[in-house]
Amino acid sequence: MTSTSPLLVRVDRLSWYFFAGWFLLASLLLLVRPEWAHSLAFWGIILILINTLLRIVLLAVHFRAAHKQVMYLLCWLLCGILGASVVIQLLIRR
Repeated sequence: MTSTSPLLVRVDRLSWYFFAGWFLLASLLLLVRPEWAHSLAFWGIILILINTLLRIVLLAVHFRAAHKQVMYLLCWLLCGILGASVVIQLLIRR
């Protein structure tokens, strides 16, 4: 394994804590300010998509180091699809 694997595990653990706190805050905010909670939840979903994009990039780096060219190219294809979905979500929001 390359040095990317511990980084992937660390990003995974930190993101779970971050998103659990983020959506807990959105749930609590729902009791006080529903309009703020809606906005916070929407941006939480966007952050989840961006986090997934980061994970795919880290996997692409890992596959390139392991000389797995097909998986490396598939990771970049997934990055393009995921990036396009984030842009479409932001355009629909406006």
